[in-house]
Amino acid sequence: MNIHTLSRANVENITDHYPNFIGDDSILISIGNPGQSTGDVDESLFGDVLYLYFHDADPNVSHGQVKGMNLLDNGQVKSVINFIQDHDPDTLFVQCQAGQSRSCGIAYALHQHFNGGDLKDNWQNYNRFVAEKVKEALRGYSKDSEYYNDIFNNG
Repeated sequence: MNIHTLSRANVENITDHYPNFIGDDSILISIGNPGQSTGDVDESLFGDVLYLYFHDADPNVSHGQVKGMNLLDNGQVKSVINFIQDHDPDTLFVQCQAGQSRSCGIAYALHQHFNGGDLKDNWQNYNRFVAEKVKEALRGYSKDSEYYNDIFNNG
């Protein structure tokens, strides 16, 4: 699976940047802050689009400054995994405001699980909380796995 991260500006002009990757075999995960737009996404360019809304924060490094923020939760992680499973895409785009933190956290975890290998160069500022949350779910991922079901029923 080809995985690309995009900023809000790049997703609004995706045909300029990735003309060979868009189409029915590509899907988009579009991330925004709660209560805000993720940008002007032309849904007709993708096989499907999943919208997620959570703040760009990591409680492991924010020292209590995440109080009142909506962080990536288990339901959203489950949505991501089901979205990938349902579409089995050739190309996945993951987009957030700057295309550097939340999108890279999800992209990195998915890349390691599905493609193997190390971090791509342009993903070094990834949100580690987001990546670890997705990687934890993927470690036990199987549609029938008790471990996978326990994560989402107890968290």
